[in-house]
Amino acid sequence: MGQYAQMEKTIPSNIGGIMGYRRNLDKYEYPDPEEIDFSKPLADLAIVGYIQNNHIIRQSSMKFYLENRSIQDMNTMKNSFGIIDSHEHVLLNTFAQSEEISQIWDKCSFDSACLLSTQGIGYITQNIKCLLLKIKYPHVYAFGGLEHYQFNRSCGKPDYLKQIKRMDALGFDGVKMIEGKPIVRQKLNKRLDDGMFDAFYSYAQDHSITITFHVADPPTFWNKELIPDWALKEGWYYGTGEYIPYRQFYEEIEGILKKHPNLKMILAHFFFLSEDINEAKRFLNTYPNICFDLTPGTEMYFNFTRDTDRWRQFFSDYQDRLIFGTDITDEDTNNLSTSNLARNFLEMDETFVAFGVNVSGLGLDKPIIQKIYRDNFLRMAGDRPKRVCIKEAIAECQWVKEYIDNLELLDLSYFDSLLYQDKDKAYYELREIEQGFIKASKSALE
Repeated sequence: MGQYAQMEKTIPSNIGGIMGYRRNLDKYEYPDPEEIDFSKPLADLAIVGYIQNNHIIRQSSMKFYLENRSIQDMNTMKNSFGIIDSHEHVLLNTFAQSEEISQIWDKCSFDSACLLSTQGIGYITQNIKCLLLKIKYPHVYAFGGLEHYQFNRSCGKPDYLKQIKRMDALGFDGVKMIEGKPIVRQKLNKRLDDGMFDAFYSYAQDHSITITFHVADPPTFWNKELIPDWALKEGWYYGTGEYIPYRQFYEEIEGILKKHPNLKMILAHFFFLSEDINEAKRFLNTYPNICFDLTPGTEMYFNFTRDTDRWRQFFSDYQDRLIFGTDITDEDTNNLSTSNLARNFLEMDETFVAFGVNVSGLGLDKPIIQKIYRDNFLRMAGDRPKRVCIKEAIAECQWVKEYIDNLELLDLSYFDSLLYQDKDKAYYELREIEQGFIKASKSALE
């Protein structure tokens, strides 16, 4: 077993808390994975391991081993990578609540993060919220989102070229496109390679602006026999005939890249190709400016586990094209569990348990992990985050106010969640954010 020594005792079922909080335990019993509530902090322990006498006990092939490395040493190793989480969201209804995402960065040992706006589904304060967080945390990146119903910018018709120029002037580091998620694509009712986007993509290509693109969803979501129950409950079954076929999403993305071959794009969630290693290879070989991020869907890690050796070779061969991400948010109680899944998969060469399923880690070499955790994202998004133009951000708040004022004029059938039918909540967050920009402006003058 090398550096691991098998423990005769099993693990306490009543530990609770985050890894490292409970030490010197006397009574042990095996926690049945079927009885673990994965919405509680115990999920963090179930994935990373348990603590006894300041050492990490981790699960491998349903047995527990004691690693000859202390928690302090492990944290030092984690921090040495300078991890950047390329895929995060802030979704809570107030800026004060969303600020708490910084605590998650500390908890997960992230050096930096990239906040991805969901303005594309109608959450109209998303862009300005991400900008204010960039001001508060200057080491953080942010990618802005499009809006599809405008006022006093282009006579009510979206002008995507003007929007990307606006995002560039505001200080965004890239663009997030949620428009490739099937529900959003269906409501938009336009091909992703439609000519109305051509000037937008051309500007991004010419100015080396990276687009993080959510495209499709797992292919099982088109099959009623295979779709997970949780996805069915979310309304993400796409085999009804209302949605375009799974393969059409890939045709549309290739349509974009054929017209704009130098466009820099990060395709989220491994481009939902974890069931098709040959297609993943073909795509990356064909389009050299594309990267895949490793943001869960957990299904991709379970798919990787089915052929660990082959996927380990893939990660080595395409080490310059893969980017770490988690999809954690300011509202999710499973943030640390999700981060640990993504990280243990890369770092561990053992089997571990994630969300009740055995996952085989790849145990990649540190230079490869360094590229995935940090270097590849910096190559795509820039060595350092851009500075926010506070004057432009304050002006953007005025446009958001006008947008909210005119909500009743919008075709609300487009919106994924109708977040802002409640104008009071929208105005409250807008005031919070605007006051934050004004305060930052005054501080800059002092």
